[in-house]
Amino acid sequence: MGIFGLKQYRSTTFCVFGFLMCLVVSSSAQTDLKLKLDTSATQIGYPVDVRLILTSSAESPSGHVVFPQLTVDDTLTGGIEIWEVDTLTSKIEDNISGNFVKTIEQRFVVAAFDTGYIPVEPLTAIVDSDTITSNAELLYVKGIQVDTSAAIRDLKQLVTDEISTGELLAYLGKKYGLWTGLSLIIVALAIYLWIVFKRRRNVAPIQVKIEVPPYEWAIDRLKHIESRALWQNNKVKEYHTEITMVIRGYIEKRYAIQALEKTTDEIVSSMRMEAFSAELKDKLRQLLLLADLVKFAKENPLTEENQRIMLIAREFINETKVSPIANTESPGANTRQIEEPQNRTSQ
Repeated sequence: MGIFGLKQYRSTTFCVFGFLMCLVVSSSAQTDLKLKLDTSATQIGYPVDVRLILTSSAESPSGHVVFPQLTVDDTLTGGIEIWEVDTLTSKIEDNISGNFVKTIEQRFVVAAFDTGYIPVEPLTAIVDSDTITSNAELLYVKGIQVDTSAAIRDLKQLVTDEISTGELLAYLGKKYGLWTGLSLIIVALAIYLWIVFKRRRNVAPIQVKIEVPPYEWAIDRLKHIESRALWQNNKVKEYHTEITMVIRGYIEKRYAIQALEKTTDEIVSSMRMEAFSAELKDKLRQLLLLADLVKFAKENPLTEENQRIMLIAREFINETKVSPIANTESPGANTRQIEEPQNRTSQ
């Protein structure tokens, strides 16, 4: 190969590599809307789960997102009825290329009352001023085979109703007499009160020192944050920062991990051996990651994300809490102490 051929080969290789890099960058920043059915075939009148999923790059500003306004008892194309509509959910995760991807999902349940192949036409969503259209789906609806030779029967068997306490007392009073039944109740109540009184007399009073457990401290702080309506008054950054500071302080007190000094990845790595579900660990990572994007990348979360971040914080604290331990102390030792963690920002 001559010098001219070698230069031409290098030039062609460089152009192809640059073209591929442009494709990767453009695909990572692409906004996509997908319509998914949990099944492609169903019976007439049976519920079908449908998900409308919007994915976009989490590093770029999310802007204003408007999903289709779906309501219960509304209909789609082909006479498909909407039975149930869930609230919007969102999450942030990293893809294979190492970029963060933001996903917003709308789940709803539909049912069809016609047979054959029924098209589910595309739905649209608005991101800023752009209109994005989803894919279409095809749903096959089968009819119900009726055996005309069989006898007519009820759809459901008869169910025996359980007897309530009031009905049982009325039955006993009718069978054994009203006064006899009342006498038995009074005697049983007297024996119960006598046993309780006797036990209390034999128990010496114990002075205990009550310390505020980490979960109680954390729940009180979250209530205080919620009462100030920060994100409703355009204080989104302060709202997310204070919630994450509460979670970091709770982790320090609950697991003895220096969470106030660690980054999000370091906290998640330190918590990997703790005994709670992988789903809860993923939610904790979502909470801390969204707060980092709000503080450092000027992310503007949706209303549902601001509400969900508080729900995740409460769920994490309630799922990982431990019962408080009472310590015996001398009289007059009742105290209620808690040390507030310093307000530090992760590096």
